[in-house]
Amino acid sequence: MKVECIIKNNMENIKIPKPWSAQIEPTFGCCRKCHFCGIQSANLKIGEYKFMSLDLAKKIAIDLNVFLGKKRIEFALSGEPLANPNMTEIIKIFRDNYPKSQLQITTNGDLITKDLVENLFNNGLNMLLVDCYDKNSKSRIQTLLSGLNSDIRIYDFYKDNPKVWSYKGDKQKEIIYMDSIASNDEKDITRRLNNQAGFGKLKSNVVLPLKVSCSNVFRELVVKYDGSVYACCMSGWIPNPEMIVGKFPENSLKEIWEGDKFNSIRKILYNSERYKLNTCAKCDYKGYKNSLALYDFKNVFEIDKQPNTIIYKKSRSLFMD
Repeated sequence: MKVECIIKNNMENIKIPKPWSAQIEPTFGCCRKCHFCGIQSANLKIGEYKFMSLDLAKKIAIDLNVFLGKKRIEFALSGEPLANPNMTEIIKIFRDNYPKSQLQITTNGDLITKDLVENLFNNGLNMLLVDCYDKNSKSRIQTLLSGLNSDIRIYDFYKDNPKVWSYKGDKQKEIIYMDSIASNDEKDITRRLNNQAGFGKLKSNVVLPLKVSCSNVFRELVVKYDGSVYACCMSGWIPNPEMIVGKFPENSLKEIWEGDKFNSIRKILYNSERYKLNTCAKCDYKGYKNSLALYDFKNVFEIDKQPNTIIYKKSRSLFMD
């Protein structure tokens, strides 16, 4: 499907709120291939990785420091962050160049060692979220990490409600254990299995495309290991030009976040028109409506009634097949 976008309104007059957080991908590739994960579609073997360079990590940190200020930064996306041999150095780079950020690593825990965890926290990490994908991994990791420094607080995601997705500052040190989502599906609003925009192997039990809006594109900035910026964290398991909204550092992250293509995708999803995007048409993620309240695009864009077409003022194709 091709969506033709023709600019009608002055995009510079649209004030886009800053993202609530940013997801950075230090590693593309994983040491597992969970059936529900979009890694199933990636053309990578288990243990095959592509890494973000230290130079790119530094440029991202400097750019985000100017653009975002006090925000939550999560190292995750389409792979296992701790597989990156320079992960400790990346944390130090972000702490030095983006001092007020809250730095979080989300990991499956398979590659954790006590020394690695201590080094990560000593270099500026605030939160280590351990997503335990099998019943034995939690107890194994807890035993492995026994005797850590007393200033690192330990939480259970489901029992303690540690507010993982909120900005709490740049000083705290926390480890949060999160029991397998496969056995705790929908126990928490933020923990719901979905089909990863059709890239995972879970079969949807709903009729697609969904006729609902999606808030992902309004609340989070997503930067891949190579600097590609995707509209959503579930859309970059394979090269996916339809959902690439920019490339850093060719453009600043602020320019990309406020750019024409990103706004075009936001408009489509704001209006519950997922069928206009191949990726979103296959996705069963329902999103959260609270962040949509920040926007009122009704008088900003004008939508042509022709299928799959957004009409603005001058011809310009922003999407690719």
